[in-house]
Amino acid sequence: MNKGNGIFVCSIQGSEKFFEANPSEKDWSSNSVKSEVQSIVSKSGMTTSRKNPETINITVESLATKDGKITRSTYRTFTIQIPIAPMTKAEFETEWDALLAILPKEFQSAVAALVYGTADGYESRMEGLLNCVQLLTPAIEAHTKRCAYNG
Repeated sequence: MNKGNGIFVCSIQGSEKFFEANPSEKDWSSNSVKSEVQSIVSKSGMTTSRKNPETINITVESLATKDGKITRSTYRTFTIQIPIAPMTKAEFETEWDALLAILPKEFQSAVAALVYGTADGYESRMEGLLNCVQLLTPAIEAHTKRCAYNG
């Protein structure tokens, strides 16, 4: 064990996970104990829906020895975001179509082909499409206004 580190335990899905961490960090958002708990939750296999992401409260205990016996005391309870389940094909198709529908029909097939061919996986493709739509929408709106004004 490194100097300044402590031994901690948390329970998740009915089993105890022991880990070593340095609790002396001041910034709780990057605290090594919280980081370990987030890692344990990520590795647990638990997932939550994309539409209603859930969190879980994990109580962490610190372990110490006193008079030759191991003692436990509550260290802190962390609220951790459960990892989001991968996007299903049905979710992808629904969200893809809705996002493409924001663009004029003349742009939809070109943008879809461009994004679909350059990204791998549903989430990456959706991110690419969202970026394209966000970049193109203001330009399309400006062009439409200019054409209507000149026309």
